[in-house]
Amino acid sequence: MNARIRWGLISGVIGFFANIVASLIFGFCGPVIGFGVGVLGGFLLTQQESSSNKRDGAIQGAITGSVAGVFLLLGQIIAAAGSLAFTQLMEVDLVIGTLPDLTDPSQLVFYWISGLSVGACIGIIDIVASAAGGALIGYIRTPKALNHLGGDLLQE
Repeated sequence: MNARIRWGLISGVIGFFANIVASLIFGFCGPVIGFGVGVLGGFLLTQQESSSNKRDGAIQGAITGSVAGVFLLLGQIIAAAGSLAFTQLMEVDLVIGTLPDLTDPSQLVFYWISGLSVGACIGIIDIVASAAGGALIGYIRTPKALNHLGGDLLQE
């Protein structure tokens, strides 16, 4: 298996569980977790593989972060469903709006679709943040190219 995919999967599984826990507490924590997971995946990738230049290092890190970000998206949607169920079952007082009437199916459908859609939107931001974290660390940890032409060391 390609190292970019392997480290993306490993960091993604770690981020999946971290994102569920963090997003159940406060849903907007997901992108912060995503950035950290992208950095983790990019770091692990640069430990194993080296790139020929900073551009390639950033691209490889972004790929690793994107793979991890997909797991974060799934974790964010699961956390959104858990939060919606908890709020509805415990009849928590909402700051904005009201809980749906359990006897009105249209309110329930709107409640669940809108809540899961917000979770999916934050999950997409998680993917972008994770890719950005992977690209950043891939760029930082890749040494500079020897010259711009891609040749050997410049002769003095």
